[in-house]
Amino acid sequence: MKGFVVQNFTDSNSPAFNAGILENDAIYACNDIDLDSVDHLINIMKDSDSQENCLSLLRGSNLIKVVIKADRLGAVLAPKDISEQFSRAQREQERKAREAKYNGDYSHIILSTTPSLDGYRVTETVDVITAECAFGMNVFKDIFSAVTDFFGGRSGAVQNTLRDARKLCLNELRKEAFDIGADAVIGVDLDYSEFTGREKSMLFMVASGTAVKLSKEND
Repeated sequence: MKGFVVQNFTDSNSPAFNAGILENDAIYACNDIDLDSVDHLINIMKDSDSQENCLSLLRGSNLIKVVIKADRLGAVLAPKDISEQFSRAQREQERKAREAKYNGDYSHIILSTTPSLDGYRVTETVDVITAECAFGMNVFKDIFSAVTDFFGGRSGAVQNTLRDARKLCLNELRKEAFDIGADAVIGVDLDYSEFTGREKSMLFMVASGTAVKLSKEND
């Protein structure tokens, strides 16, 4: 993707400067038309029916639009391939839009241990993702659970710790999927490990799976 980076401004009354454009901004479109060259930009601005021209810019990791009330730019531009930076900025913009929509709620992300989901088809495999959680298990609680909380071969205290760990780790897996724009995680696997030393115990849990995008089968 082509962009045209602002090197400097031609004068103190430059329309680009007055509109809030900064040096190192990369202009990639004018009036929603992708640019091929500097001449292309100049022609679009001059041929516009309005005295206002809307420029699409890449500024750092942000995609912004600026309106110039003129048919000229008043800036020196240099061509640059911005494909990679543009893709990153676009993904970040989409992520922020999703965060604003769901407000930290990731419950809509589907988790499944199976490689497919009834009623859905996988349209894109996004990535293999993992979530890691570590929990401290109070050694005294574990010891006394063997005496006071051990019935029928089961320890309620340890079970509750494992249940809390599982819920938290799966929610972290949903968040990982959400951050990369996935709709679901399939083939989910859970692994537990316990490390003990210096009278302390740590429970480690790792949840992993394949993040995918979905569409309904009847769409």
